[in-house]
Amino acid sequence: MEEMEKKQDMERLREELNHWLAEEESDDDWKWLERREDICLRFSQLEPKNRKFKIWFAQILRDYGRDIKLKKENYRKARKLFEEALRLDLEDAVCRYHLGHLELYDGRWHKAIRQFQLVLQSTSKNLEPYHYIRALCSSAIAYNQLGGPEKALRLLDEAKERDSERLYRTEIDNVRLQVNVGKKRMWRKRMFHFY
Repeated sequence: MEEMEKKQDMERLREELNHWLAEEESDDDWKWLERREDICLRFSQLEPKNRKFKIWFAQILRDYGRDIKLKKENYRKARKLFEEALRLDLEDAVCRYHLGHLELYDGRWHKAIRQFQLVLQSTSKNLEPYHYIRALCSSAIAYNQLGGPEKALRLLDEAKERDSERLYRTEIDNVRLQVNVGKKRMWRKRMFHFY
C-alpha cells in the first residue's frame, strides 16, 4: 500500500510541476522559483537518494529556459531558469551554452567567454557538434568586442575545422566578416591617431 501511495504522490507532483511550468510569468519571479523549490523538496523527500531526479529536474528547467530564450519572450526569466538548473546540476554543458548566449546578448563578454569555455571543455554526451561550433563563434564575437580580433580569428579557424560537413560555414563566415570589419576600424583609428 505504501508503494502505491508513493506513486500517487509522485504523479501529483509531476502534475503540479507541469502546472508550475505552464504558469504565466508573474510580477514576482522569485516567488515563482520558490514554488519550484517546494516541488523539488517534496520530490527529493519521496526519493531521497535519487541523484537522477535532480539532474532530470535541472534538464526540465534548462529546456524550459531554452524555449523561452529561443522565442525571445523573456531573457530575464530564461536566465533564472538556467541559473536554477545549474544550481541542481553544475555539469550541464547545454545549460551553460544557453546561459553563455544570454551573457553575450547582454554584452557581458567575459562571462559569455567563461560559459563557452566550459562548454568547449566538456565531454558531455548531451552536446551536439553545433554546440561546439556555435560556442566557438560566440566566443569569437565576445573576444572581438573586447578588442581581441586575433584570438577571435583563431577561434573561427577552429570552428571551421570542426565543421567538417560545412553545415555552419555561412555562420562562421559572417562572424569572420564582423571581426575583419572591426579590425579595419581599429587599424584606421590607430592610423589617424598619429596624424
